[in-house]
Amino acid sequence: MNLDCTKKHDVINRALLLCGIAMAPLFNIVLYAQIATRTSFDVLRVPLSLLSLGEFGWVQITNFITTGLLAIAGAVGIKGKLEAGFGRALGPFFIAMFGLGLIAAGAFHPDAALGFPPGTPPGPAPTQSLHSNLHTAAFAWIMLSLVAACGVLSARFAKRGETSWSAYSAITALAVPIFVATAFSTNVWLINTLVAAFGYGWISLLSWKVLSRGDHRRRKDLSYARAG
Repeated sequence: MNLDCTKKHDVINRALLLCGIAMAPLFNIVLYAQIATRTSFDVLRVPLSLLSLGEFGWVQITNFITTGLLAIAGAVGIKGKLEAGFGRALGPFFIAMFGLGLIAAGAFHPDAALGFPPGTPPGPAPTQSLHSNLHTAAFAWIMLSLVAACGVLSARFAKRGETSWSAYSAITALAVPIFVATAFSTNVWLINTLVAAFGYGWISLLSWKVLSRGDHRRRKDLSYARAG
């Protein structure tokens, strides 16, 4: 009976991790497909979130919500696979908060601006609506949650001797806010595609790592622990 329960738990956990793996590729494929096909959208000067507006805005709204749900599922799968120790609960918690932020970004759309959708005046929106402010808050929530998850799990990997994953997570935690700050300061919104590719990709690669390699210390650390 216990073996059956364990097997069922493993199957569910695997499915959850597969959701996490699919999250970033799905988000980026849908994002770049829209950039390529919505010819009135200028990715250099119009924030990516404005893809939520217009005739086909439902595509990006669905993209936000679907990938948010996948990220939450991945977070549950990661927590279920990690061994006890620092960051086991907190790291996946922040990933789940990241997913919740994506759902909120889909639920609350930005205001039309910068000539998009077509027919909108070329400048910024004269006033910010409540739903636009909530969308902005959701974006901040997404970025902070992602950076926090990277930081916590970088520390966990360092403690467990997984130096490459610790470094990768730390670099991601530093790169994401640099990309965002650069996009906002230059108004070259194409830079934010790097956030979606590099930052969101960290979650998908982490899900793949946990699914394929588990959560094990390096052998010499295990030997040292046994010797102690």
